[in-house]
Amino acid sequence: MKKNIDITIFGNGIIGYTLAISLLKIGYSVALVESTEEKNTSKEQILFINYKSEKFLRNLGILQKIDPKYYKTYKEIEIIFEKINISLSAKLLKISHLGFLIESNKIKKAAKRILKKQKNFFVFNFHSIRKIYKKNNFWKILVHKKLKIFSNIIVGADGKESYIRDFFNFDFVKIQYKQCCILITVRIYGNYKKKIWQFFDYCEIYACLPIRKNYFLLIFYTDRKKIKIFKKKSLLFFKKKISKKFFLENKKFFIKKISFHNLYFQNSLSFIKNGIFLIGDAAHTFHPFFGQGLNFSIQEIQNISKILKKKSNYSINQKKILNTYQKMQRKKTIFMQFFINSMYFLFNKKSGIFNFLKFFIFFVLKKKKKAKKFLLKFFSGIY
Repeated sequence: MKKNIDITIFGNGIIGYTLAISLLKIGYSVALVESTEEKNTSKEQILFINYKSEKFLRNLGILQKIDPKYYKTYKEIEIIFEKINISLSAKLLKISHLGFLIESNKIKKAAKRILKKQKNFFVFNFHSIRKIYKKNNFWKILVHKKLKIFSNIIVGADGKESYIRDFFNFDFVKIQYKQCCILITVRIYGNYKKKIWQFFDYCEIYACLPIRKNYFLLIFYTDRKKIKIFKKKSLLFFKKKISKKFFLENKKFFIKKISFHNLYFQNSLSFIKNGIFLIGDAAHTFHPFFGQGLNFSIQEIQNISKILKKKSNYSINQKKILNTYQKMQRKKTIFMQFFINSMYFLFNKKSGIFNFLKFFIFFVLKKKKKAKKFLLKFFSGIY
């Protein structure tokens, strides 16, 4: 049996599912190849979905499939540095809220429910694929002896360890950050801040995300050399540490889960090849302390969908379309990487001049409305 497919997507994460729904909505036939192993997503993997990404997910019908009790909108972010407290409110941008927090598996399940009802959509397991090669202007994918897929474009949306990126020999850079990330899920009894807040000192960053009633995700970035030491520490050690860092000295709380994560900067030197493009973590990763990785990838989906929507016969102009995508995303990626890595570099240095710069930045942010608006637009995706 032979199937002609417009676009074949490798990767069954949030980006793969969302891209599939977006392309189906504008009239393309889509095949989705499930990853070799779909990793179990912890309920505590919290996503920071900004205002712009939320609008797009709502337009695709994904959010309508999720009970509102499972996601928490946020209207304000509080930033603390030394004795400087800065409040960033959605009111400053004249929008109702800045975005929402949600468990990742809620979005995946909602997207899967939508895809199950779609026409011109096909799902294949990675293990069933026997061969992939180019034939004339099409990709020929042998699924098994009885099924052959002819596809115009292949998409690598299969994450940091992308099979497509490696199989088609995309050159990429991978560098480990000097920081590691510790995620601690806690239940706090009594009154506690119900808004997102970030605390900066001169060399470390902390954040608190309220995820549901009385449950909070505490994020702690520190020197990666300490991760081996921290892994050997007891719960009592962490209780004392977070009690001080997160203002919990007089609160009753218990730790539900602790996880440790090394952080990497990855960037593919090219996002496209003949009839192939990379998207999401397969193309790039960012330091997570601004929470913009997924939001940036959702913007990529919006951009490629807009480009493809304008082309009725894209197979003829395939090279032009992919080059347009590459040019657009390269500029946006460079800007995002430069901004985030500059902040990482600044807060990873402890010398006098860098400490002065940190204080100066927060002082300006406290006093200047334009600076607050810039940062709010960055967080909410309206830039």
